[in-house]
Amino acid sequence: MIPPMVMVVLWLYRDPDFLFVSQPGQSKRFAWLGGKTWACVLIIFLTASSYVYLAFFGCFFLVLAGLANALSTRLLAPSRRPAS
Repeated sequence: MIPPMVMVVLWLYRDPDFLFVSQPGQSKRFAWLGGKTWACVLIIFLTASSYVYLAFFGCFFLVLAGLANALSTRLLAPSRRPAS
């Protein structure tokens, strides 16, 4: 389960809003029907149910990816996404 979890971490690092959809004139909303959304949910569920060690480090690297993105873009908003 490590390679799929790394993929989710890289998705978060490259684009913190990949799970959200925005339309002109409206605020961002969660993309319930997106393919990446269901892939992330499945990967995170399988990682969490496989072994507590993997779940801990998966969460750790999700937070680390959010902070790294916040530091590279100099915006604090992306760092709050993985923590919520």
